[in-house]
Amino acid sequence: MNTLLAETVLSTYCFPHAAIIRRKDLLAKARTPEFPLSGTDLQRLTTLFEHPMVTREQGFTLGTRLYKAIRVDGASIYGKLDEEAMAVLAQLAATATPIVQGDGAPSDAPPSSNGGGGIVTAAAPMSTMATTKSAAADRDKDKTIVEVVRPSTASIQLQTHQGIIICRTVMYFIVGIYDRHPGMAVEAMERLADYFRSKDR
Repeated sequence: MNTLLAETVLSTYCFPHAAIIRRKDLLAKARTPEFPLSGTDLQRLTTLFEHPMVTREQGFTLGTRLYKAIRVDGASIYGKLDEEAMAVLAQLAATATPIVQGDGAPSDAPPSSNGGGGIVTAAAPMSTMATTKSAAADRDKDKTIVEVVRPSTASIQLQTHQGIIICRTVMYFIVGIYDRHPGMAVEAMERLADYFRSKDR
């Protein structure tokens, strides 16, 4: 299988990553080193074919990249990297800040010398200081800091791959992530898929 993948798809030099995945158990029968799609991504392939209208209208995410659907049918899915959406995500990741809930004051903020009419004494009895510290500790326990959940900037890479091609045969998913010559990439992937279909595999 590795030889077949190399001679039909990888020999075009359009694909930094490609794989032949057995559909029944999502086992990779052949793949390039460091293939970027996880087990969860592979499980999603079946869903993409089962809901073609949703895939076509909304696009899809595989391996931390967002793709616009160019072609979706029972045999093949072509996706082009959605650079605009990726840029928006990158901007959100760069500008999002933590949100503080509670009294709104960070716990390490210096006390006001005379804020709100309070009286600050230069020296207080030890028992009073202990009580004050205890009350402050109890107040800090009630504060809840909520951090905005956002994608890691490191995981968002623009213009790394131009697109993805997924072909489905009787037994296999053939997945290729290309970075040049889309026409040549499609031809190579469809030729391999047609070979498997001719063998009823």
